[in-house]
Amino acid sequence: MRRACACRFWGLRVSWTIISEDEARLHWDGWIKQFDFTSPFQSFAMGMKQKAFNRVICFCVFRTETGEVKSMALCFVKHRAAGFAFIACQGGPAGDTEYWGGLPQALKKHLKVIGLYLRMRCDMPRGQGLLDSLQRTGWQAVPETAGSNRTGVLDLATDLDDLKKGMTDRWRENLRLSAKSNLVLRHCEAWEVDAVIASHLEMTDRKKFSSTMTADRIRALFNCRGTDIQFLCAASQTGELLAFRCVLTLGTQAVDYIAATTQAGRKQRASFALLWHEIQYLKARGIRDYDLGGIDAVNNPGVTQFKMGAGCEERVLLGEFEKSTWAPMQRFVSLALRARMTLAAWLSKEEPGEPKEARGAR
Repeated sequence: MRRACACRFWGLRVSWTIISEDEARLHWDGWIKQFDFTSPFQSFAMGMKQKAFNRVICFCVFRTETGEVKSMALCFVKHRAAGFAFIACQGGPAGDTEYWGGLPQALKKHLKVIGLYLRMRCDMPRGQGLLDSLQRTGWQAVPETAGSNRTGVLDLATDLDDLKKGMTDRWRENLRLSAKSNLVLRHCEAWEVDAVIASHLEMTDRKKFSSTMTADRIRALFNCRGTDIQFLCAASQTGELLAFRCVLTLGTQAVDYIAATTQAGRKQRASFALLWHEIQYLKARGIRDYDLGGIDAVNNPGVTQFKMGAGCEERVLLGEFEKSTWAPMQRFVSLALRARMTLAAWLSKEEPGEPKEARGAR
């Protein structure tokens, strides 16, 4: 069933339509790849990953009466109660920001709720023109963000030799030393999901932080792997998994989602060998824009140093914005998030030995 929210732009009738999963399976990725910048978090495969958690997925398409697609947004229901819905949009929407203003109303009509709150984290490069466009259509910057809006990006249109030259001397030296370990660099096999989960758990325990990436979420992501969700790993000659990276792709864009290296892998510098292997793999696939994920020099200096040492350029993303169909919902969510973050900060001071939530996680 389709539901639309129609309006007029410059005399042309256009509308947001929520299409079925079957139609999205056939057309979604093909349509969304037409835009200059599209986040891999907006791929059909990521919609299926969210569906694995019994979330209602909304494939939203904004098109003219002639069928021309102007904008798209993959959204999912995070919470729904008492006639109200709280919606998330990771990485998107895609297309012309001038059309995004009507998205909450279209979702409200589709879900048949009294009120709706929509929170998006847009991965487009930040620019004043985009910010002005969002403001004109009623979007507001989120007062309390979930992570860093800065990321490290590699231009894979560059030759491999030039990519190596862009690394720091220390990074190149670690890459050279990793070759002495004779690591096996490959895609993860279907039976290795438990080893992937164990390596992630070992890393979070060692670094003393909690993660929203639970075992169930990793398993669901692993089960959805395919063309646009890939797991690559570094293993020893005996088959022990030492490091893994999960990368999302869509068109010519790629983004690292999660990664982990075991203590044994650290000693063999497996993360350096694996990232270089992944760079070569993505470049061969025609990927041009490779986002290694959030960086935060203050709260996560080690990860930031690793990514920037690989030759990344810092990019400021558009970031997190919110809009609701009923103003009190927006104020309620802001107050609730502020209270949660204040409580977390207080607990971290009271219990310094407790693990903290990872910063800058997607």
